Amino acid sequence: MNYSLRDLEAEAHGLSSFNGEEAYGQDIEIYTGQDDDMLEFGGSIENFAGERTLNKQFVFTLANSASATRTAVLWAGYLKGNSTLAPGQMADGAFNDTGGNAGLTGSSGVSGKTIAELFAYLEHTPSRVVQMKISSDKQSQIENDLTIEKLNPFRQEQTDYVRSKDYQDQQSFQDKIIIFPTNVQLDNYTKLSYPCVASSSTSITWYFGASVNVSKVLERRAQKAQRNIQLVGADRVIKGSIAQQRALGAGA
Repeated sequence: MNYSLRDLEAEAHGLSSFNGEEAYGQDIEIYTGQDDDMLEFGGSIENFAGERTLNKQFVFTLANSASATRTAVLWAGYLKGNSTLAPGQMADGAFNDTGGNAGLTGSSGVSGKTIAELFAYLEHTPSRVVQMKISSDKQSQIENDLTIEKLNPFRQEQTDYVRSKDYQDQQSFQDKIIIFPTNVQLDNYTKLSYPCVASSSTSITWYFGASVNVSKVLERRAQKAQRNIQLVGADRVIKGSIAQQRALGAGA
């Protein structure tokens, strides 16, 4: 079968979305993330519908040896590395809290990986955290809220709080472990803070969902182009491009 460029464009459009008329009684286009070159999910999951089932977790531990609560910045956004504007940034090894007080220590729970490597990845690959797990040797740690700030140099943005204790099962005997859904995007414009109670060790697991991976765009689009060119034929594609350029030039 011979395909035209228009046929291929129509087919590609049909693969990336579907008509929602049957479900909603109107002709709308529903976006799911499927076939979006900018997005990276992982494994067999290719859209947001299965985002929470991805096998993308990072575990780290925060230890507080001080006799008072210490607050750590888990993610500093574009303030990363600036200890003046964002003190208390979590790191591998000992680091001071948001008030400049000593006592905190960070460590990765992923074999062969570090917190620094995770941060380097997130700096170039904005990612969603769709679920968190907090496990501590102190029950009072579960009472603390996660603070989410949106960074903006031009105005003060709204600050949100995740009350993890609201998700605690009162019927469960696990009073030092909590798993709860989140909708946090770790990007350059988000700052995440979390207090650690005195003399405690707390393990935190981030369950990641979709990521924006710009480095994948060129690879995926080159593969798509190569498939289409093979179907149509390189000569036809080149001739079509030349004809289009001439038509544009004649109409100028």
